[in-house]
Amino acid sequence: MILDTILGAVLGLVPCCMVGFIPAMMFLVALVVVVYALKAKGRFDGAVKAFASETGLEFFRYSKVDDPQARGEYRSRKVLLDVYAIRVEGYTGTDERDQSFNTYYTRAQAWHKGALKDDIHVSRRGIKTRLDKMLAGRKEMNLGVNAEFDRMYMVSGKDEETARLILAPQAQNTMVSLNRHLREVVIDKENVSCAMIGRITDKGKLRSLLDLACDLAEEAQKR
Repeated sequence: MILDTILGAVLGLVPCCMVGFIPAMMFLVALVVVVYALKAKGRFDGAVKAFASETGLEFFRYSKVDDPQARGEYRSRKVLLDVYAIRVEGYTGTDERDQSFNTYYTRAQAWHKGALKDDIHVSRRGIKTRLDKMLAGRKEMNLGVNAEFDRMYMVSGKDEETARLILAPQAQNTMVSLNRHLREVVIDKENVSCAMIGRITDKGKLRSLLDLACDLAEEAQKR
C-alpha cells in the first residue's frame, strides 16, 4: 500500500518535470523497477513464512534486507530453502560501462549420508550447459527413460549407473512437471540442491521443489 502511494505521487509529478523530461522519465522508470522488485520480494517473504509455518520449518533471515530462509527438519531430513543470486554481465555495445544485473534462484537443499563417489549434475539444455560440462570434464548421460526429460535436461557426471538409480522415472517425471522453472539439480557427496529461477511465491511449487530434493537425497543415501 505504501509503495503504491509513493508510485502514484511520483506519477502525478511527471507533468511538472517537462523541462527535464528525459531525466524525469529515466528516474520514473528506475523507480517503477525498484517498486515492483520490492513488491515481488514482499510476496516471496510472505510465501516462505507461510510455507515454513505449514511444514514446521524455522523462518529465518540474517537481516531485514536479506531474503528469508526456511530451515530445519522435513521428512526426517535436514533441509534448507533459500535464495541465491548470480551476477550476469551485460554488454551495451558502446563505450559506456557494461551493464550487469542479478538473476535470482530459489533453492531447496536436503542433506544425506550416502557414499557417492562423484557428483551428478542435471541442467537445462543450452550452450552454457555444454560448456560447463566440458570444462568440468563430465560426460553427458542419456538415461533413456523419459524422452521429454532427455529433451529438456542434460545429465552429466562420471557414474552413469548411480545416476540411473537416483534419477528414477518418478524423479524425472517430477522434474518435467516443474517445466521451465527448474534450472539445475546438483547431487554431491553430502547434499542435494535443486534450483528454480526467480523468487518462487507459489507454495505448491516450493513444496514440490523441497520434496524433489528430499526424494533424490533419499535415493542418494542408499548408494
